Amino acid sequence: PLGKEEFIRVFGSFSLDQAMPDLKENYWGFTVDPLEPNRVWWWSRPSGTHTGPLMFPPPTVIPPTGIKVQWPVQAQSMLFNEAGQCYQLTVGYPCDRQIGNTGGLGAVFGLLHAIKKPLPFKEA
Repeated sequence: PLGKEEFIRVFGSFSLDQAMPDLKENYWGFTVDPLEPNRVWWWSRPSGTHTGPLMFPPPTVIPPTGIKVQWPVQAQSMLFNEAGQCYQLTVGYPCDRQIGNTGGLGAVFGLLHAIKKPLPFKEA
């Protein structure tokens, strides 16, 4: 897992807001876990069009492809401490790999697959 500073640095470096200015996360279904009351789960079904440069990994720039990316439904969660501060975030876990054009992959792995720039290992 990444610490807060590393997470912000790594995920901020992709410049997703520039690469996919029409990105919609489409979050819904926020609910408290019945066995872990300090965990909140929710779903997303993101979509967006790759119309700007994607930095991955910086300083590598993947030029715009014009491809509309439709991810599968994904599960996310946050864990909170007693002060109400989030100390763990999980994102991008696909629930139905047949949905979308990401090859069943979530998060950045799915984006790279959909724009035909997959990472060089089996899972991507």
